[in-house]
Amino acid sequence: MSQRLSAPAPVVRLVPDLVEYAAERYGERPFLLRYASGTWSGYSFVAAARAVRAFAALLEREGVRPGARVALQSDNRPEWGLAYLAVLALGAVVVPLDAQLKDMEVGEILSFAEVSHAVGDLRHLPVLQAARLARRPGLRLVSLDAEGGLPHWDQAQREFGAAPARAPAALPGDLAVLLFTSGTTGQAKGVMLSHANLLTNVESVARTFEFGPCDRFLSLLPLHHTFESTGGFLCPLRVGASVCTARGLASRELREDLATSGATLFIGVPLLYEKLMTAIQKAIDDAPLPRRVFARTLLGLSRLVRRTTGARLGRTLARPLRRKAGLDHLRMFVTGAAPFAPEVFWRYIDFGWPVVEGYGLTETSP
Repeated sequence: MSQRLSAPAPVVRLVPDLVEYAAERYGERPFLLRYASGTWSGYSFVAAARAVRAFAALLEREGVRPGARVALQSDNRPEWGLAYLAVLALGAVVVPLDAQLKDMEVGEILSFAEVSHAVGDLRHLPVLQAARLARRPGLRLVSLDAEGGLPHWDQAQREFGAAPARAPAALPGDLAVLLFTSGTTGQAKGVMLSHANLLTNVESVARTFEFGPCDRFLSLLPLHHTFESTGGFLCPLRVGASVCTARGLASRELREDLATSGATLFIGVPLLYEKLMTAIQKAIDDAPLPRRVFARTLLGLSRLVRRTTGARLGRTLARPLRRKAGLDHLRMFVTGAAPFAPEVFWRYIDFGWPVVEGYGLTETSP
């Protein structure tokens, strides 16, 4: 008789409890970072917990109650994840919105999901305001930026910076996140994920992969996707890893961010890996002749040995190239969401970078 395996029990009961768990264990270690003025800086685990408590207090003052639906539309930034946790700390439900959606699409989701409050950054507040006028007149807005005259993030930190941790306002089986995804069939559909759904997935990942406080993620995929919010935000929070918010999708910026952030892990989709490899290859092609010949020789030898013997020696042979590019600290790439082209996969292997390919569904957290 085969033995039935069960998923490991999460270390906390509710998703927002993760930030208190991490603050207690990882303290002042860096957690959420952004690039500004030539350096990466941001929130430690303790500061993140404090910021979540403060923003939750502001949202509560603005009328957010357990069970309320709160939309979140913003570009990737450290405050996105902290606002997400603050909503959940109140026992409310997060409705993450694609940052590319226009007001008509946003209005449709706000109406269908019966959203009572929306949190947005300065770029997306006009979209939310237009959607409110058209479809959800009673919607209350809160901003992640100080401009605009709305209750905002900095105000929360000033007025509620000493707010205490909250008692649980939900149960593990309660709805935590309502995601709208079109999948491959067109019209967006709501996916309901509970605290237990998300935490069970996080715990399984934390115990399957070897990563922890010595690791640093570079976050680039949109956080409204559950692939990134789970893998690139909640999982690092669980294990004490740092997360650096990438500046953008441009190949040069991506390569620079990977180098300057000290990232050891990266979660992406095949198109991103193709762009990154194109940037790396261009750097080789533009190098002076001696360095160009040296790089091509090492990569050619790595490929030849792999093809003839099956041995993957890229980790050793290509180390000088990775070091020269400032990317030797990268130890693993994770890809998903679409098939990964075999020829691109093998180019990464020949550079000495393991690539883990995953498959998942938004409905499974993911």
